[in-house]
Amino acid sequence: MAEAQIGIGSGEDAFALVQKHMDERRWWIIPVASKGAMALAQYIEKTYYDGDKNQYFNMVMTTAGEGSALPFTIVFFAHKEYLTMEELRRLLKLPEDDGTADLRDILWTSDTPEAFFIWFMRTFKGDPGRDDSSRDQEGGGANG
Repeated sequence: MAEAQIGIGSGEDAFALVQKHMDERRWWIIPVASKGAMALAQYIEKTYYDGDKNQYFNMVMTTAGEGSALPFTIVFFAHKEYLTMEELRRLLKLPEDDGTADLRDILWTSDTPEAFFIWFMRTFKGDPGRDDSSRDQEGGGANG
């Protein structure tokens, strides 16, 4: 059985790995800063990435950078090949795509601390001017 890829690092290498996955746009990204986010990641892994597919469910854990609300950061990456947009919509109980919904690659849970959300988006999206009103537009709106 293939194993998930786990990266544990600090500083530039780990941050570069997170940014690389984000830039590829082939991965669902689950930043973990709450029990709900961890539960979502565990459910997705167990349900969609069991057995040989587990190699397509990866994790990066690193010490957090400057300005983070937490002392470390955990980010899971689930390859979109094994969890399609339609499956994700059903999982998160989102409405059918009518062309107006903007479900991005990053999956947030409702219990994610706002300060972590802002830090993560500034760090990996390069948008320091973002305010907390954009929170509802960024993620899948998963309730954890």
